[in-house]
Amino acid sequence: ESDGLQQDAHLLFHKGIASRDLLGYLWNYDQTEFFIDLMKRTMLMSDYRNDCFLIPSLLKENKDMGAVDTRCVVDFSTTFLPHGVFQRLVCLCVEYVSRKTSFDDSIRMNKNYARFPAFACQEVELVEDLSRQAILVSSSDIEKVVRILSSMLLKINGN
Repeated sequence: ESDGLQQDAHLLFHKGIASRDLLGYLWNYDQTEFFIDLMKRTMLMSDYRNDCFLIPSLLKENKDMGAVDTRCVVDFSTTFLPHGVFQRLVCLCVEYVSRKTSFDDSIRMNKNYARFPAFACQEVELVEDLSRQAILVSSSDIEKVVRILSSMLLKINGN
């Protein structure tokens, strides 16, 4: 509180968004840029906006998100959906959207859900369904979105 980071800490623990100042404080201002780079390279965090970063693994779960009109299922049921894959996919989606459009508050995310209104010029919803070992995808142009998501999943698998 004395460092003026109370609001930043609230944002981190309630929305998964970390400011560079807060990360520096938490890491005792030692190797902050190294840790930020490491977390971005391992897809544990992504640039968000205004010198802030999204850390999807810190997002809260929301069981009352409503039904998603599933158009595609990325099925891991014959193996398993590794822990953290969905969060890494969200990081890549945030990076993708931030390169294509400007951020606004219409992006919705929680621990197992993400909604991007301007992903490849359309709305895309992703849901992690652990009971089915799957990631559910909803979009009006599912073929284009699946191509993009497939390349993202290959990147995650390669890392």
